[in-house]
Amino acid sequence: MQTCDASRFRSWLAVCLLLMALFAACSPANPSSPPATHKAPTAAATRQATLGGPGCHPPSPVDRSSLGIPELQGTAPGGQLWALLFNAVPFPVNKEVKIVWRMTGSGDLHLVALGPNGQRVAPKDLIYHGTSNWTRPGLEWGSIFVFPAPGCWDVHATMDHISGDVWFMVR
Repeated sequence: MQTCDASRFRSWLAVCLLLMALFAACSPANPSSPPATHKAPTAAATRQATLGGPGCHPPSPVDRSSLGIPELQGTAPGGQLWALLFNAVPFPVNKEVKIVWRMTGSGDLHLVALGPNGQRVAPKDLIYHGTSNWTRPGLEWGSIFVFPAPGCWDVHATMDHISGDVWFMVR
């Protein structure tokens, strides 16, 4: 009877060690510091981006979605970020703007709008959508923003270990 218990213990120990090795291999090297992808873009980085046009560094290009509503794809290294726009761009100053987001990753979506002169604006509302007929990859969230000043705004999105940016003009 003791041989069976010892064999079962060795098997259990081997499985635990294997799981610990797998978790260690998937963990960040320095868990106390956030991944580099969570940093907000610098002014120099946004000026050199390939999207864009005069006046915004860079505004993300807007296309029509399969729903007939304007959408755009943001930049999200290692993932995807999409925005579905329920207001015309450029967005109006001091008015509520509805934007639906899809981002690959897991966990909660975090958004902050970074504006001219260092302004930071959180969404007035941010709600998870369980289902939708918008067929872009990722989890879907609805947001309401109020942009307090004209200019180029970068909405910075983070989810899990993925971050991305979408740029809008506000007038």
